Amino acid sequence: MDAGAAPWWAAPATSSIVATSRRADDDAGAASSSGAFGCDVRDARTGARRRPRGRDAGASSRPAIGATSSAPASAMDGPTLRAALAASPRIVVNVTASWCAPCERFKPKFADLSGAFPDVAFVSVDVDALDDDAVDALGVETVPTFLLMRDGEEKTRIVGIAHKRPAKPIAAAIRAHLL
Repeated sequence: MDAGAAPWWAAPATSSIVATSRRADDDAGAASSSGAFGCDVRDARTGARRRPRGRDAGASSRPAIGATSSAPASAMDGPTLRAALAASPRIVVNVTASWCAPCERFKPKFADLSGAFPDVAFVSVDVDALDDDAVDALGVETVPTFLLMRDGEEKTRIVGIAHKRPAKPIAAAIRAHLL
């Protein structure tokens, strides 16, 4: 990384850190030059939203919000997510997908983070459970995307996860923006 470049977790929401040269049907995730991993939400060739198929087709049916601070809640749809955002002054939203390997590997770390920050609400939402308007409103192009919000306003976002110590930049952002 050159001296003037921002770290991957400080990248603007409109830029994608995922290498675009990979095959569009590759669900394993791709690494950017900074070492962060994620999966594109839209197909690189057609621009259409990716949808689960096969064994992953039913994987987004998760329980609705109602978890304790030590376990992240799962939001099923846009209205449920909006209710969680309205009810929590400080919240970390993990926008994920069942077909995204880096997202699935990070689930236990996200649960650990929720236990480490009991004053912050943690919610996971499957991008496939959201309609296109909600995905566009959130500005999510790559999963996982972590939105750190305070009083309904996005303070920062982290796109993708680091290969080594993936929770470290998220924990640092929580300390800097939500505590």
